[in-house]
Amino acid sequence: MVDINDVNELLDLAKEPARAVVGRAYSVEAAGDVIQTFVHIAGGITAEPLSGSETEALAATIGNIIDKYQESNPSIAKNWKKSVAALFAAAMIEKGITGGSFGETVAEEKPANLMATEIRYSDLGKTSWSVSTTAGSVVDLIGTPTSKLILSQTSGERKVVCIIKDGFVTIDTPIPFDELQVQYDSATYLPYAFGIEGKIPVGQSENKLNYAARVAPIIIQPGIGIYVGALADETVTNINVYALGMTFYEKTAFSSL
Repeated sequence: MVDINDVNELLDLAKEPARAVVGRAYSVEAAGDVIQTFVHIAGGITAEPLSGSETEALAATIGNIIDKYQESNPSIAKNWKKSVAALFAAAMIEKGITGGSFGETVAEEKPANLMATEIRYSDLGKTSWSVSTTAGSVVDLIGTPTSKLILSQTSGERKVVCIIKDGFVTIDTPIPFDELQVQYDSATYLPYAFGIEGKIPVGQSENKLNYAARVAPIIIQPGIGIYVGALADETVTNINVYALGMTFYEKTAFSSL
């Protein structure tokens, strides 16, 4: 087991399986272009490297997701590719925290106790993807300033969430904010301003334009509070701001819809 306080050390562990994914699932870009070197993450992490079979299973799952987006939105698919190391890092954190293992297919119970899926809004403590904003005010994307999201540390309920690079997206509506900040209990990142980038379409899916907020991958682990807020530059009502990425979890954490 590896005790990790430096995100660079964690990403170094993830680079080899990430390169394996690049070579096998989609040899579109050089491995050096795929490794994302900056990730929002809290320190004091326990991680466990993946076995060969676990690497194969996760590679296949991520590859299938990328293939899906490649057909509908190549720009979003590229962001998934650039987040491969962060996704592997999140999987290794889940394995280290739980002491479990992933099966032959990380999306099925075969027969291991750890699984993975694309993010659902409930994974982020939300009841929907819908948000409303007021220009000049802060909108809460994950948690609140006074009540950060804290994922469960209870055995059987533990999960690690990884939001991919530029993973906050909207459909047919420009991003209604132009600054974003990530705060953990143990670390606060400076606000990141991306200006009009959120107003420029990043692609099109089924004749609908897609927009993305520029941000590095975000890893959320059990027991460490996180708040993600954004400064709105537009007033909008009830638009969906989706978070793209993966949740790695103990299979007993989701026993029903």
